Amino acid sequence: VDSSSHWNRALLRRIPQAFLGAIQLFNSGKLRYSWLPYLPFRPYVGDFFKTLEEETIRLLCRSPILESFAGLLEPPSSLIYIPVSFSDDEGKPLILTDGTKSRYLSHRYPSGEEHRLKSLGVKSLTTEDFIEDLRGFITKTPTQFRKMPDSWHSKLAEALLSAIARSHYWKSTISTLEIVPLRNGQWVS
Repeated sequence: VDSSSHWNRALLRRIPQAFLGAIQLFNSGKLRYSWLPYLPFRPYVGDFFKTLEEETIRLLCRSPILESFAGLLEPPSSLIYIPVSFSDDEGKPLILTDGTKSRYLSHRYPSGEEHRLKSLGVKSLTTEDFIEDLRGFITKTPTQFRKMPDSWHSKLAEALLSAIARSHYWKSTISTLEIVPLRNGQWVS
């Protein structure tokens, strides 16, 4: 590639916008969840294209290109990826409320793309954030929390036990949550 050519440099500057346009076309149809593997990832090469990946990712990070659980396209930096450990058997977040739907990344994106999502600025749900979202679910909508099916409560117990197994730091925090039902209908920590 002739790097001294004004035409070639102009084309290079337009590639990130063209890539964004392609993603927007994908997002308007059935291919909405299939474009992540096409993100530009290559080892650094000191050539004509050396800034292309960085400029493309920079543009995509601030553009509404990823779907939230609320069904809206949002900028990647405003979304949170939900790891399997904090998801139900269908891949949906365990704590899916009106308050989290717009922050959580849709589960429809293919698994195994976490590194690409991270490169776009998507954060991964931490144990601390999960417990805070759970605390909000329990305190803001206790009736909804208590009416969740037994299978959901079992999955929640697995997630909390797994968090404790990774770090005993969470044991005291989790032990304060009113997540245990008693026979009399009361819920206690």
